[in-house]
Amino acid sequence: MIVAKNKLHKIINEHFYFLYNVFFIVGLLYCGLNSTMILHNQHIIQFFIKMIFFIGLLFMLYKTFFIDSKQYHEQLINKESIITFLTISFVFVCGHLARTSDVTYFLIYIISTKNISLKLITKNIIIILVSLIVIANFLSSIGLIENLEIYRLEGIVRFANGFNYTTIYSAYIFMLNMSIGVYYILSKNEHSIKYFTKKWLILFLIIFLTTLSYIQTNTRTDLMLNIILIIILFNYFFISNNFKLNYFIQNIIKCTLLFIPLLIALFTIVTTIFYESRNKMLEFLNNIFSGRLFLVHNAFLKYPPKLIGQYFKQVGNGGKTKLPLGETYFYIDNSFARVLFMLGIIVFAALIYIIFVAILNMLNTNNNQILYLAIIVILSCLEGTSADNMLLLVNIGLFITYVGFTNNFNALIKSKVKLY
Repeated sequence: MIVAKNKLHKIINEHFYFLYNVFFIVGLLYCGLNSTMILHNQHIIQFFIKMIFFIGLLFMLYKTFFIDSKQYHEQLINKESIITFLTISFVFVCGHLARTSDVTYFLIYIISTKNISLKLITKNIIIILVSLIVIANFLSSIGLIENLEIYRLEGIVRFANGFNYTTIYSAYIFMLNMSIGVYYILSKNEHSIKYFTKKWLILFLIIFLTTLSYIQTNTRTDLMLNIILIIILFNYFFISNNFKLNYFIQNIIKCTLLFIPLLIALFTIVTTIFYESRNKMLEFLNNIFSGRLFLVHNAFLKYPPKLIGQYFKQVGNGGKTKLPLGETYFYIDNSFARVLFMLGIIVFAALIYIIFVAILNMLNTNNNQILYLAIIVILSCLEGTSADNMLLLVNIGLFITYVGFTNNFNALIKSKVKLY
């Protein structure tokens, strides 16, 4: 038994990064596939992929509670491992009450990235997103899976291209653009002609993907966020190193970034409780957010948020063009509101606190590279206000948030995991 255990440990030690990359990619790829039409009615394929996913989940837990704990503490059971275990358990209980496990799975994968290079994580996420987008587009184009067509009142046709809904597809393109941007922010800012050319190619690629996404999905929120991302990357690549803002303007920008998560929380709470259609300003905001404020307020009247989560039936458009007979559309299409209503007040408050502390830690480094990573976190938060995608997609912003919250900036480029 001891020999077998030592042999297993030796195999994991020798092939650790290969195993980690494989399980990370396959695990999050499975989560991503649930956002597409690929696994619909494919029960056998779904079963095998799910088995690999759970093996990967066990590997991530093994890394978190055995490898990471032993690396920094003499004892396996320590304060940090106890807090991690209680956090995962609490989120699992809240998710169980809400009849959802996705947030718990993502939390395990995020925590498992401790001391793994953020650049490596970003590279893996790019592989996952490109795979999902290419496979879903290809299968829908040849008719093997359904390509949902959604019609706007203006007569515009929106295509989901193999995903469960048009906004999910456009959100994945935005997540891919963000990941590409993060990968090159983490790369060395060389001054060679080759690197200069590469920066322009990256910007043109993101502009191309943004244009293609908008033409196919007509999703205005993601268009706006992609344009902001392009401006930010252009500034990082070509302006920030040659032009320094004065101290006062820098502090204004930092304060704005720091308080955006709190403003998002305040906006979520105020519009949830006090929304009224007769209020012109709130109705204007409701129209901008495609009726989401009304739906969230309606949820508040029927299912007030609880401390540790709850379940209530929701009917959305995902995976179909028509609602079932007798059903009325009722879906909370806002990531922060979903956390508040489904996982509870405690998890919602914890999420806002974690984002706030992460951005504060990043701003306190006074590092230009990390400042731009903080802006990426803010963009992913803004994505979460207009859709349920922030916590359910392969979102690089969540992994950056974890690095910022744990103040582990040494792991931005180099991995530091050692088994012995």
